[in-house]
Amino acid sequence: MERAARIAYLRLVGRVPQVLLVLQSGLTRGPSGKTKARIWKLPGGTCRPDEAYEATALRKFEEKTGFELPQEHRLFQHSIVRNSAKYNERVYLALDRKPWDTTNELSFNSTETEATRWFPLETRFTSTTAERNRGAPSAAASRTYLRTIHSRSSEP
Repeated sequence: MERAARIAYLRLVGRVPQVLLVLQSGLTRGPSGKTKARIWKLPGGTCRPDEAYEATALRKFEEKTGFELPQEHRLFQHSIVRNSAKYNERVYLALDRKPWDTTNELSFNSTETEATRWFPLETRFTSTTAERNRGAPSAAASRTYLRTIHSRSSEP
């Protein structure tokens, strides 16, 4: 069974919650050997044998973004677990609590991804938007998944 871990890194710009997504470089092949399209997704990836989910999430986050997640941003007591017959995945939450504007933007640098970008949680992705953003998340999937993450990160 394949195991994976990701980090949903959230921030607030004004009153707009945003999540960090990465665009995978080029076409990739999945475990089944099928070619996958390039898509925007949460930074993360497959666990090494005997590697803990949390360690995988941190390692893959840094590999995909070129940015080390500060300890004070980690809310790892909050996680979402998705299990299937072939796949187990954990999504850990991280939150940057400082106020954001365009003058204090983070710089991301990674050779593993084509781009790293913040998306508003309420972005409504249409097929035109998805094409323009090279496979941005579908409207239903992004709103449901990320709204769940945002509501859990707001819990005390």
